Amino acid sequence: MSSNELLALNRLDRTLLHVFVAGPGVGEGLAVALPQCGWLIIDSCKVGETLPQEQLLKRYQGTDDPVLAMLLTHPHEDHASGFAELVEVARPVCIGVTGNPPPEQDLLRAFSASLRNLDPQITSDRVLSRVVKSALLAIRRVQRLGTPLLAIREGTAVPVGGSVTVRCVAPQSSGITSLLAQPKRIRERANELSAVLEIEFGVTRVVLGGDLPRVRANGYTVVPTGWNTVMAGHPHLGDHHGLKIPHHGSAEAQHPDLMTRRAPRARRGWLCTPFERSGLPVVDPNDGLGPLLSAEARVHLTKPRATRALFPHPALATLEDLRNGRAPTPTGLPPNRTRHVRPSFPSSPLDAVWCVAFDNSGEIKGRWRGACAVEVIPRAPRRRSTRARRGRA
Repeated sequence: MSSNELLALNRLDRTLLHVFVAGPGVGEGLAVALPQCGWLIIDSCKVGETLPQEQLLKRYQGTDDPVLAMLLTHPHEDHASGFAELVEVARPVCIGVTGNPPPEQDLLRAFSASLRNLDPQITSDRVLSRVVKSALLAIRRVQRLGTPLLAIREGTAVPVGGSVTVRCVAPQSSGITSLLAQPKRIRERANELSAVLEIEFGVTRVVLGGDLPRVRANGYTVVPTGWNTVMAGHPHLGDHHGLKIPHHGSAEAQHPDLMTRRAPRARRGWLCTPFERSGLPVVDPNDGLGPLLSAEARVHLTKPRATRALFPHPALATLEDLRNGRAPTPTGLPPNRTRHVRPSFPSSPLDAVWCVAFDNSGEIKGRWRGACAVEVIPRAPRRRSTRARRGRA
């Protein structure tokens, strides 16, 4: 099944589960249209001063189609950018943040304490930290106004109703307590607080991996709250139909029991956002996207890292294309021979967005891409011979 342009998606089939992932290069935000019962908003990002998730709601949300829950997975700037503004737009029925009860006090207090340890000479750290603090204050504000507050941790059920269940499977309460007791390290190790969510719709399972790592950056130190613990307690997560790849595809977040291989004809929706400041995802056969593509034939990348790459087809790129930033030799791709220039950065809010729609039997029923979004494949498809094409005709 080929993908289509997001602009061609005029109306959602509300019998399906639609997972929208926005990732413009700095930041990540998800909007999940739940079948026949409302929306789930996870984290937030910006394109300039515009919120992609706000634009998705304007385009696809019905009049009787509430945002049932809005969640902040962890206190990092790239997931909290615009969160405070989005709260005012979305007006969620409930709101949640990673933490133990009461999270609006524990996490905000620990994060505020971490600000006192910042180097006063590094103004950028303080500016970025204020983004997270404003998100946490917005959560506290709407909670005081009567919006129910969830402490998102292993075992939390997000109240969405209908035919869908949404559960948090990480992090564990003990790990949260341990991390919040070290305010000097909150910003450094905030990814270890990142919530992982599991959505079930019939037999369909979608795993939203947040920024949770498996090991620390040195590659050897196992994260106590990370994927080793998650997969030991929830091994069924490897049997999924959709995955928001953890932490922008970094090697530190890849767990072999989650990144499982499936039968060649089995279709899954693997979605990945870049994080350009850290050079993620790495474009290499042995790192980042390479190992992912050895387990799954296609990775839906919301945009390539900052490059004006040329592709022979508006939706497909190989690892070699991304590494070279130039067009490969044309292959047996569809007959449109025009080479398409991919924007190096999103020019409109929905440019760096993928949407995948699932039915309740595990089947992908549609895929739509923004102008910057690209489907990464290991290598160019083989070109069919003239004789084979004639025979088929």
